[in-house]
Amino acid sequence: MGYVYIANLKCGKEEAKPGEYVPVTVTLHNTDSNPLTTRLVVYANGHKFYDKQITMPGYKRDSISWLLYMPNADLKVDAKLLSNCEMRCSKSCVVKKIGDVTNIECVKVTPDKTEVKPNELITLTMTFKSEGGDVASTEQFGIFINDRLVDNTVFVTMNPDETKTVQRNIKIGDAGNYLACVKRLSKAGGNVPCTWITVRDKEEKTGEGKEVTGTPVLAGIVGAAFVAAGLVALGRW
Repeated sequence: MGYVYIANLKCGKEEAKPGEYVPVTVTLHNTDSNPLTTRLVVYANGHKFYDKQITMPGYKRDSISWLLYMPNADLKVDAKLLSNCEMRCSKSCVVKKIGDVTNIECVKVTPDKTEVKPNELITLTMTFKSEGGDVASTEQFGIFINDRLVDNTVFVTMNPDETKTVQRNIKIGDAGNYLACVKRLSKAGGNVPCTWITVRDKEEKTGEGKEVTGTPVLAGIVGAAFVAAGLVALGRW
C-alpha cells in the first residue's frame, strides 16, 4: 500500500524585508494507485495558519501555495502530514530578514473641542512620528475613553522619519469628564498621549439670570415702605 509524502516545500525568497510578501508552495505526492486522504498542517514561525484534510488521486502530484507576510524577524515555515504518511512527512524552509522596520509612536492627540453636549460629534486628530530603521512599518493603535477601548481601527503605515496625522470621530453619551488616550495595540510599550474632554448635559445659567426672579419686585416693596414711613413722619398721611 502506498502513502502520501511532501515532495517539496519552497519559500519563494531567500531574503525579504519586513512587510514584503513571500510566496510559499508545498507539493504533495501520492505513491498509491488509489486515492488517499491525508491531513496537511502548515506553520509560520510556530503559528498554525493552514490545517486541512486533502484527498490525493492515485499517483497524483499536486501543489498548494500561499503569500505570507514577512515579519520583523526571520520567517520559518514548517509543513507536516499527520495521516497516511510513512516517510518525508515534514519539511521546512527559512527566509532571512533584511533591514529593520521603523518605530512608530503617537506623540499627540487633540480634540476639535474640549466641551461638548452628550452624543455631539468629536473629531480627534492624532499625530504620529516614525524614527529609526530603514524599512516602512505598519502599527495598530486604539482610542481609549477612560481606559475603555472605543476604536481599534487606527492602522498607520509610515516610512522612516516621517510625520503623519490621522483623524477619527467619536461620541460620548453621558455628562462628565473623560480622558481620551491613544495606545499602540500591535505591540507593548510606547508613548500614550491623552487629552481631557468635558460633556455637559445642559447649559449652565449665569448669575445675572438667577437674580431676575423677583428680587426687583422685593426691592420695590421695601423702597415703597421707606417712602411711606417718611411721608407719615412728615404728617402727609
